[in-house]
Amino acid sequence: MHHYVEIWMRCSVCSHFGRISFTLFNMKLAWFLVDRIAMKLNILAVVWSVVTLGWRRWIFKCVDPDVV
Repeated sequence: MHHYVEIWMRCSVCSHFGRISFTLFNMKLAWFLVDRIAMKLNILAVVWSVVTLGWRRWIFKCVDPDVV
């Protein structure tokens, strides 16, 4: 016996109703993938902030060495 969730969606192109069934395994897999994507985005955000901070320091050092 599978526990599942059904979501009915209407296609925006042809207005056809479609059904998406999520079993417990599918939901676990989906949450795992969402979690992995969120972790990658978080790592990218940290790397981006470090790069922009270093870039700003380099620019200010070129403009005025006493600032940094």
